[in-house]
Amino acid sequence: MGKAWNSTEDKIVKEYYPIEGSRCAYRMEDRTEYAVVGRARKLGVSSNRAGKKWGKEEDDIIREFYPKEGGKTILQCLLLKMGQAFMRKLVIPNR
Repeated sequence: MGKAWNSTEDKIVKEYYPIEGSRCAYRMEDRTEYAVVGRARKLGVSSNRAGKKWGKEEDDIIREFYPKEGGKTILQCLLLKMGQAFMRKLVIPNR
C-alpha cells in the first residue's frame, strides 16, 4: 500500500481532476496518474475529459465532410475543434 492521501491532495483532485483528468498528478509530489484516477473514483470525482460523448456539432462535421472529403478531413476537423476547446479551458504549465 502507498502513502496515505492528505486533505491538500484531495482538494487538488476535487478541483483539477474534472478539468485535467489524471494529468493533474503533476500538481502533487509522488502521485502517479494511475493513483490519481483511483483516488478520484474513491472521492466520487469524474473527469469532464473521460468518456465525453459527441454532440450535435461533431455529428454535423461528420455528416458534412465524410461524403465529400473522407475520414482524414473529418479527423483533422475534429482534432482542430478539440484542440481549440482544450486551449480555451486549460493551460498546463511546463513541468
